[in-house]
Amino acid sequence: MESQIIDTLKKAGWYPNRSIKIDSDIEILEKRGYILSSSFIRFYKEFGNLFLDIDVNENN
Repeated sequence: MESQIIDTLKKAGWYPNRSIKIDSDIEILEKRGYILSSSFIRFYKEFGNLFLDIDVNENN
């Protein structure tokens, strides 16, 4: 990943090999009828519940 992306993710609390507990989130989604793929679950464990502060600049 680009260093700027990694810096932004780290500021939000991400770190390499991050794996958060998502059991309650998965349960809620499945009760609502969502079918969750294993790739989504892996992604959500690593990147779920991160709040990114991104400066949007139209000139870039």
